[in-house]
Amino acid sequence: MMNYNYDVLNNTLTVSEKFLKAAGKYNSPEYNVVKQLRADNPAMQIVVEKKQKSTQKNLTFKQMEGFMKVVDADKLPLFEKVKAISRVQPSPYHYVKTWFEKQFPHYNEQVEFDEDGKMTFAAKKEANAAAGDDAAKAEVEEHDEPAALPTAEAGVNEDDVDSVA
Repeated sequence: MMNYNYDVLNNTLTVSEKFLKAAGKYNSPEYNVVKQLRADNPAMQIVVEKKQKSTQKNLTFKQMEGFMKVVDADKLPLFEKVKAISRVQPSPYHYVKTWFEKQFPHYNEQVEFDEDGKMTFAAKKEANAAAGDDAAKAEVEEHDEPAALPTAEAGVNEDDVDSVA
């Protein structure tokens, strides 16, 4: 499986560590991809994308559900669908946890309450203060939409998702 992305506008090749290691083997498919892109774009930059390690160790479905009940109870039906979809995945727990982390990136951060009693996260609040009010509004609007399910990388067609749930 080739894990790379070429950005034409920035002339940047973003690769995974696994891809980079495979590209080091002469005449491998990955080697040939890099060779061809270098020939076409001599000034191309190569960026290695490192996997972010999860900070939520031993996070259970019950803990995820409890957090959602407090923070955003509207996502509980979606959470149940994601758990149902995960049953056909090679690693159901990893699939659900990845979805949860995309939905709630501030899960491990300190919670604060503003004067209206609305919940905010300390790191998010500091970032908003540094960026200004307009950026803060844009960030809130950006997080209102649910994150996409990681079906493509697991080999599940989006058409099959409805039939599982």
